[in-house]
Amino acid sequence: MFSPSRLYDLALSIGESLDLRMNCDRFLTELVATADLTTAAVWLRHRLLIGEGSTFGEQAEEIAVLVAGTPEIWFDTKKIPLDHDIFAQLREQRYVSAGASGDGFADLKIERKIHGGVVAVLALGSLGFLHLYSVDRRGAFSAVELRELGRVVSKFTVSIEACLAHNRVMREVALRKRVEIDLQHREEHFRALIENTLDIILVLDYDATIVFAGPSVDGALGYQPSQLEGTNFFELVDPDEVTEHFQNFLKQVKVPGEASAVEMRIRHVDGTWRILAVSSNNLLSSPSVSGIIMNCHDVTERREWVAKVEAARSRAVEASRAKSEFVANVSHEIRNPLNGVIGMASILLESDLKLEQRDCANTIRVSADTLLTIIEDILDLSKIESGNLKIVNEGFSLTESIEGCLDMVAPTAAEKGLELAYLLDGTVVDHLNGAGARVRQVLLNLLSNAVKFTESGEVLVSVSAKSLESGMEVHVSVRDSGIGIDPAGSERLFQPFVQADASTTRRYGGSGLGLAISRRLCELMGGRIWVASKLGKGSTFSFTFKAEVVEDHSDPGIDASPLHGRQVIVVHRNRMMRDVLTRYAHDLQLRVVTVSSISEALEQVEAMSGRGSGDIDALIVDEAAFAAADRRGFDALRDLEARMPVIVMRWAVPQSSVLSLPKTRTLVLNKPIRLAQLVAVLERALGLEVEGLLGPVAAMAEQGSRPLPGDLRILLAEDDTIGRKVALMMLESMGCHADSVPNGSAAVEAVLKGGYTVVLMDLHMPGLDGIEATRRIRAEPLASQPTIIAMTARASAEDRELCLAAGMDGYLTKPIRKGALYRALLEASSTTVSDGPDDGNASVDLDRMAVLLRTGGREMITELIDLYLNEMPDQLSLLREAILSGDAEALRTVAHKIKGSSSNLGLPQMAVAGATLEGVGRGGNLEDADQFFESMVVAFERAKLGLEAMVEGWDRHE
Repeated sequence: MFSPSRLYDLALSIGESLDLRMNCDRFLTELVATADLTTAAVWLRHRLLIGEGSTFGEQAEEIAVLVAGTPEIWFDTKKIPLDHDIFAQLREQRYVSAGASGDGFADLKIERKIHGGVVAVLALGSLGFLHLYSVDRRGAFSAVELRELGRVVSKFTVSIEACLAHNRVMREVALRKRVEIDLQHREEHFRALIENTLDIILVLDYDATIVFAGPSVDGALGYQPSQLEGTNFFELVDPDEVTEHFQNFLKQVKVPGEASAVEMRIRHVDGTWRILAVSSNNLLSSPSVSGIIMNCHDVTERREWVAKVEAARSRAVEASRAKSEFVANVSHEIRNPLNGVIGMASILLESDLKLEQRDCANTIRVSADTLLTIIEDILDLSKIESGNLKIVNEGFSLTESIEGCLDMVAPTAAEKGLELAYLLDGTVVDHLNGAGARVRQVLLNLLSNAVKFTESGEVLVSVSAKSLESGMEVHVSVRDSGIGIDPAGSERLFQPFVQADASTTRRYGGSGLGLAISRRLCELMGGRIWVASKLGKGSTFSFTFKAEVVEDHSDPGIDASPLHGRQVIVVHRNRMMRDVLTRYAHDLQLRVVTVSSISEALEQVEAMSGRGSGDIDALIVDEAAFAAADRRGFDALRDLEARMPVIVMRWAVPQSSVLSLPKTRTLVLNKPIRLAQLVAVLERALGLEVEGLLGPVAAMAEQGSRPLPGDLRILLAEDDTIGRKVALMMLESMGCHADSVPNGSAAVEAVLKGGYTVVLMDLHMPGLDGIEATRRIRAEPLASQPTIIAMTARASAEDRELCLAAGMDGYLTKPIRKGALYRALLEASSTTVSDGPDDGNASVDLDRMAVLLRTGGREMITELIDLYLNEMPDQLSLLREAILSGDAEALRTVAHKIKGSSSNLGLPQMAVAGATLEGVGRGGNLEDADQFFESMVVAFERAKLGLEAMVEGWDRHE
């Protein structure tokens, strides 16, 4: 039982403060004294206390927390879950008490330090509970005691509710004040933004009335905001644009949140027009704001600047086009007189001239060729600068490209006494598909420079490759022993019109364009170009390019098996050449010994004979060794020549005493050395050549150029008098007669009269040009259409495409070279269908067949011929199906394959027929495909007869 007076005092301690903590602390202090307790604590649900001493927005937890406890230091636990056993007990009864020895004591404990004594728990309504503990009490609180305390606790519960209500009100007040302050700050912030922004801020009502105008409207348009507010926005818009922008405004009004961005011409207060970039948004979706808000930025100066830049760009493009056109026209005008100079010089060199006269004629030709090279460089540079330089991918032989470039610089190298050679790494694949013409252009430029800047020594081309996912990256290096370059200025070399220094230009000449053009070409081919050099120590220029590997070529390669194990001695004064020839010998599986003089060669022969090292099969001697040989050396050479075959390496023009040697067993190996040529000469020296198998084929191949058919009727259409004279003289020197006309109209008239098999057509003639003349000829239903070959002084890809599109069959660039003209006429004669009988062999390129026999052998060539003859009927069937179904791509693909295999096997008629059908497929118009297909069938029958007759002749020979 509690004393009534003490319970009264306890009741008086309730509600003296609306502060929850102070209210609880005062009540608990009085309660501990009244009931002789060790501790007393108030626990409330956390959800009721959100905001109490915490940041707004805190999430409520499903727990009860310790709000107040006396003494405070006694409590370690600050929160308990709502599924604690105490809440389970209070759901059954409002007041619970248990002693340490009684049931339920453990369920009512919160602190682990409670071991003995008595615990009591009294519910604070739904708010939480009051937890009491007395360590000295021996028995639990009686029901009477709990009821007496319960009445006071009920009043305490009401006071807690009042405190919580007061706290909620205070929090709401604080939150409202915070929101008001935040709104005030935001308003000040946005007002500052609007007042200080350079953009114009406008708010329009849905009838386009301006309800707000930002202060920036004064600086941008000259109006005060009050002048615009209340007016219709579209009164400011350019009348020519009002309809368009008003329609957009109406669309925007209908869709909440709709945004748009346009440019408008808005009237300035001074009457001028300003261009504003207007971004607008419909604010109808906002609960407290509505209307169209516009953000307008003045872009007048920017638009004027863009217009000026565009005008300048247009002028630059036009200037570039005019420059390119000018360069092309100048090229055309220069090529015409150059055609006369080079053509006449070539004709003079073929005539019977005195030595002085021949030297003068040769000087004229070389000078004209140099001028032509400069013109080509300028034209290429112009195309590069205008972005019109095109890369054409085609199948090409890397070896043939290198050898061809070496041949072109060989005369200069021979005159200087330089050595030229090339080495291919084992990683290199010979047959590639890529920009072969541009590869040759870059390599020739590097070789020309190397020979030009090298006074003595050698130039070596080295090639390696690495595989890529899409093909190969080929690395080409050109190393010379020339003057070298200061590394500090090496990068400048690749800039237009730049050489190492002014003295280089004065001494060696040159335009300084070649390397700049080569750099751009390498980039277009997916590669790069660079140089490593030291002044006075020579240079190594390297470049890379990417290409695809051709898998289906029919070239059998070089068969050197008859030479395996043979033993040769190489005599050469140049160390690089000894190394190169050693490498060639190892590739051919030859045993080789290299020496630097003829005397050393004799010593080696004697020493090897003494050791029993076997016979020496051949001696390969460079012509320079003769110039350095003394009388003993000559005697030694004659002794060696009597004992073994001697092969002399020499340039095409004799420069030594080689001619004084006995000719019975001495053979010549022309420089620069080709691996296939080395094999052929060695086989001949050792009696292993396939001469007997070649029969008439080899004989005709060794004769060089075959004569043109005597029944060729040629028409020359050329307006330039000099050009016409040069072409006629070239044709006459080839045994051909030609008629000439001065313009396209006369050419059409002459062809319509009939009888011409070939027309040489200049493209640019007054009146009717060559393109239109060709179109008119092709449009006529002639019994037999002539082969039309274009001749032009404009060396552009566009002209070439125009020629093919007009129906021309070939293309020659001025100045016309006799060799190029001969090849064009030979190809034309191969494709001309004759009404007379045919012996079959006319459809087989005897030169090509001779090369194939030498490099691949009879057995391999026979297999290739059998494979070709067996596969071709199927290929022709595929062509027929493609034509009937109108499948241009299939036609192009099959024709391309036929062209390649026929060309590799030396069947020019079939190759030309394949190229023609390939062009038809590429163009997509199959109207004339049937006619070309029938020509191919005829060409195949002739090729078949020729090949079968050839194989039969080999069998008879056997």
